[in-house]
Amino acid sequence: MHLLAGGLNDAFAGDERGEQAVSTLQRVASARFLIDTRLPDPETGSLAKPGPAEGNLAQRPLVEIMRYCEEYVLTCTLEVWRGEDQARISYRRGELVGTTVGGSDAPNDFPKSWAGRRGSSSWFCPCP
Repeated sequence: MHLLAGGLNDAFAGDERGEQAVSTLQRVASARFLIDTRLPDPETGSLAKPGPAEGNLAQRPLVEIMRYCEEYVLTCTLEVWRGEDQARISYRRGELVGTTVGGSDAPNDFPKSWAGRRGSSSWFCPCP
């Protein structure tokens, strides 16, 4: 089963797909599961080829990463840094819920102040 943004994206059981596959899987008493958290591919949204979990702000600007979190309805914490400067941007279901700079709550215009900065970035999507 592939879940995306908390909903069923696709399911496979033998030759069956979708809801029919889910029904088949629910009847298997000894079924086991493995959770593999993946970020959607930024170009296609596919989970078959996972998206990158880190990168360089010069190659992928912060505003682009923020749009990605919103578009794919991610619940995650985006961590960005440049030298000693460090910030965290938190999303819940694709909505911006908080920003922190240097351990302190950041003003609402935080993204604008970091928009043109070069540096490194890393983001993490915790599995609920």
